[in-house]
Amino acid sequence: IPSFTKMVDNGNCGYLFEPGDEVGLLNILLNLNSETMESTREKVVQKFRQDLSFQAIGSKISSLVMNIKGHNN
Repeated sequence: IPSFTKMVDNGNCGYLFEPGDEVGLLNILLNLNSETMESTREKVVQKFRQDLSFQAIGSKISSLVMNIKGHNN
């Protein structure tokens, strides 16, 4: 799912498996441990703050608007 792949930064801060691949999902779940979970948790928070938070999205929109305004002058 493209939007989910983007949200998890192509697997950098989340886990990806093919839709319907129960064995792939099971392997991911069986390989989780507290160390990988903590590392992933930190990556998720960083990704959210950087790209998905209201502040990050607002900043990107503001930058786009200012860029468009600059080209129209």
